[in-house]
Amino acid sequence: MHEPIVASYRWSLEDYLTSYRYHLHHLLRPAIQWTCRGLVWFILLSLLIANVVECYHHRFTPDLIMITGFVALLASYPRLLQLYRKHQYLKRPDRDVEVCWEIGDNRLAVRAANAAGEFDWDYVVKVLQTPTGLLLYLCSDNIWHYLPRRGFKNDEDFDRLSELARSKVNDFRYLK
Repeated sequence: MHEPIVASYRWSLEDYLTSYRYHLHHLLRPAIQWTCRGLVWFILLSLLIANVVECYHHRFTPDLIMITGFVALLASYPRLLQLYRKHQYLKRPDRDVEVCWEIGDNRLAVRAANAAGEFDWDYVVKVLQTPTGLLLYLCSDNIWHYLPRRGFKNDEDFDRLSELARSKVNDFRYLK
């Protein structure tokens, strides 16, 4: 049995937003995301041009303006979602607390000022390794913990955890 791997960090707004970004990036492939965004922006631009043409010909069409407003709202959805997540984070009781993980060959333990937990590796159903850390999915694709790389003493500990997770969890993925 090896010495437990320790990760300790302050859970910040940036960690919260980063974990969501990687989670969504993993669920919705980038090609799909960019295709949808491009399509929404193309439709918005087309509607804006149509509005200008209609105004130039002195024909006022409220339906066209309403549709343009709706598409503009769709185009701003990613930014609105980020603002909503910031608002969510500020309401969380675990915001800006020190989190400490101790990870061994058989169990994972997490402690914070307002919570603690311990569970077996069987509880982890998926691991997603990102450039800035690991997402550990517990029981489903909707519950995860983000362990940022900066929380580890050194890169060797992070790599050791990555190897351990790869050996313990069937669904281990990399995200560039």
